[in-house]
Amino acid sequence: MRESPTSDGAPGPDAALSRTSSPEPHRRRQSSSQVVWVAALSVLVPFAILALVTVRLSTAAVREQADLRLDIAAQAGGVEVGQEMRALSELAVAYAERPAVVVAMAGAGSPGFDRSGIRTHLDQLVATRAGIATAFVTDSQGTLLDAVPDTPEIVGRNFAYRDWYRGVTTGSKSYVSTMYRTAVAGHDLVVSAASAVPIRSSTTAVLGYLVVAYSTSTVQTFVDEFARVQGVKMSVMDQNGSVVAASGAPPTAEVSRRTDPAVAAGLEGRAGHHETGVGDNAALVAYAPVPSLGWVVTADIPSADALAETDHVRQVVRLTAAFLLVVIVGGLVVLLRSLRRRDQAERDLAASRRTLLANERRLSQALRAGELRTWEWDIAEGTFTSRSPDGSIEEDGSGQNPLDAVSTDDREMIQAAFADAVEGDVGRDTDVDVEYRTVASDTTRWIAAQGRVERDDDGTAIAVIGVSRDVTDRHAAEDDLRESRDAADRANQAKNEFLSRMSHELRTPLNAVLGFSALLEMEDLSTDQKEYVEWIRSGGRHLLDLINDVLDIARIESGDMGLSPESFLVAEVVATSLELIRPQAMQRGVSLPAELGGADVRVFADRQRLTQIMLNLLSNAVKYNRPDGHIDVVLESSGGTVTIAVIDTGLGISPAGLSKLFTPFERLEAAATDVEGTGVGLALSRALSQQMGGALTVASTVGAGSTFTLELPSGDPPASSEDGDAPDSTEMDVAPASTVAGHTPVSSGTPTFRVLAVEDNVANIRLLERAFARQENVELLTAIQGSIGLELAAQHHPDLILLDLHLPDLPGGEVLRRLHDDPATAITPVVICSADASTSQIELLLAQGVIAYLTKPIDLTELFGIVDRLRSGRAVAAGSFPLTP
Repeated sequence: MRESPTSDGAPGPDAALSRTSSPEPHRRRQSSSQVVWVAALSVLVPFAILALVTVRLSTAAVREQADLRLDIAAQAGGVEVGQEMRALSELAVAYAERPAVVVAMAGAGSPGFDRSGIRTHLDQLVATRAGIATAFVTDSQGTLLDAVPDTPEIVGRNFAYRDWYRGVTTGSKSYVSTMYRTAVAGHDLVVSAASAVPIRSSTTAVLGYLVVAYSTSTVQTFVDEFARVQGVKMSVMDQNGSVVAASGAPPTAEVSRRTDPAVAAGLEGRAGHHETGVGDNAALVAYAPVPSLGWVVTADIPSADALAETDHVRQVVRLTAAFLLVVIVGGLVVLLRSLRRRDQAERDLAASRRTLLANERRLSQALRAGELRTWEWDIAEGTFTSRSPDGSIEEDGSGQNPLDAVSTDDREMIQAAFADAVEGDVGRDTDVDVEYRTVASDTTRWIAAQGRVERDDDGTAIAVIGVSRDVTDRHAAEDDLRESRDAADRANQAKNEFLSRMSHELRTPLNAVLGFSALLEMEDLSTDQKEYVEWIRSGGRHLLDLINDVLDIARIESGDMGLSPESFLVAEVVATSLELIRPQAMQRGVSLPAELGGADVRVFADRQRLTQIMLNLLSNAVKYNRPDGHIDVVLESSGGTVTIAVIDTGLGISPAGLSKLFTPFERLEAAATDVEGTGVGLALSRALSQQMGGALTVASTVGAGSTFTLELPSGDPPASSEDGDAPDSTEMDVAPASTVAGHTPVSSGTPTFRVLAVEDNVANIRLLERAFARQENVELLTAIQGSIGLELAAQHHPDLILLDLHLPDLPGGEVLRRLHDDPATAITPVVICSADASTSQIELLLAQGVIAYLTKPIDLTELFGIVDRLRSGRAVAAGSFPLTP
């Protein structure tokens, strides 16, 4: 007879009746015969003794199994805890042995120690493993240097009194501490299991200590899960007997169980089990030490739960005795055999039912937790049945087509997926895996379904069984993420357009400022006037440098900075930079290195950007050096990294200033001096180094000088050739450009050279008029609109057209296209003169055939050089002239 479960999962009343009822005798044999009584007694007495022995033996066996189970649980928990903490210690050791960490800790304890050098490694360490509460470093005396999460208020405090410090300094190796409270921000609860390891230099001297700690909540999560799987209560205590974690009751303060006999025995390194308490409080407890940590793990279970199976044995014995009393007269031996067979069958059936009910409960819990629906498509019957997570039937398959609720856009896809599953290969892990939409009451939901095809012995598909879940929220989140990404892209594009426009608006007036100041220098000026002009030019160049640096930083942040990395000798770039900076150094009395080491060191980087970084670092080393100071440059290569160190003998930087050194527009103490600068160069240099896969750091001592260290990936040597390094064949032989002040004009006997300038800025037009007025046989035509420029070009056939891109009536690109389409001006050389310095714009217009792109403010030297080449009749091609950066 099958038991029928009730609505709450308990067996039905028919099952209860079958367990409690016992067969009543149809008649009781009346006999006074002594033989019958002796026979009955001879059976009942041994049976009573047997029953008593059975109960005792079963109790002992159950108790032994429970003790064994607890011993295994305690020892397994100790092994798991030990392995987890060893892994944490090994992780800390791996980070402490990193060369970069050792280098970053080289100045630990000194006033100029740079915390930023170690911060990156601490951030990486915390992100490496879930559950790490904090990571921090101290110097060799236990003084905190930095911590993650960032807690500035405790930096500089000494923690040598901590257990981890005493442990690691005593053993000179990694050490796992007792539980303690941390002062790191955001972790005011107890933190346990801090693994401390020494950081050693190449001479094995201890530079400091790296400490990484788990929070009690992390250990608590492990303990709760382990206890749930094992079906016991579990506790973990540290070397002092303090509770680190306890299943179901996480500690909120330091609670010691050192006086507990089980904990005390475990701390002494012994493992075992015993029973504690009496009555309802009685429990079986097993304990096991964690030798590698000095910790102890206990596992316990109430005695009533552990010995519950013995109650069943006692009940069986009593039932069997009752049956014997009823049937002893009718045939004791036959009845005993029958009862034994029936008893065994009932036990087997009960065990099967318990297993079945447990499996059903686990399956039901899993379905409810995952909000999963089960479904079955009976291919032979053509029916489809779906059950909700609680097991109730949602569709009985009585003629309703499950595709009716599916969106019409997805029906063909689902039909094809099921057809492919039924006709596909046998043995695939998942035969059906689809996501589709359903429509009900004008509401659209997304459903994800997975299923397997059931086949008979011949491989014929007979059913498809699977699960499905509602994933509408996930799709909504994906849509929100996509919209947020699109909004960010639009904002980034708007920022780029704003920067481009601002570049144009700033460069255009600078073109007049720098151009007219250059013309003024050619005039017969007094000493004061010459000084005023030089101040104007200096201010203009300062603003131009600032604009270029700010635009570079903006390009890096928006991901538009284009790099051209290559492998080359780093000494070449350093030597070139030293030569460029030498006049400035001589003016300030600062000596540069006479020789460079590392002649064969190669770097993989963008040559132009590396030159930009080196000029910035060397210029700063000169400007902020002391009179008769010195600059040294050290090149090294190790472990796939090239290191360039720029060392000066300046006044140094204070610790407070180091934290703000790479902040844009932050000039520190230099803002109050006459040293020129924008405060953007170092921020740009660091951003460029990171773009090239490197890093820029600084170490400084007040009164002794500073060292800026640039790290970049090393470059593989190029393929060898018999002729050595050949010069760049793409570099054209450009005639020397004339200077504005000492320009040598072409002979008056040459034909008139006609230049058309299409420019809407009056100041820029006046600048060109004044500049070309000093050139013999040069005629300048001007137009402030693109349409007028096109008319003048067709009418006067100029030898050169200077074209601005931002015109009031037509875009410069459209003017260029019309010039090329007109046969009369198709081959006329065009030079773009624009304040738009974006790389993409320059590349686009060079591809469209302009011979040069000059960014405002225009360098008149370059402009006159182009005119000289064109007047001399030399062949030119698109992009054949230098570009103003």
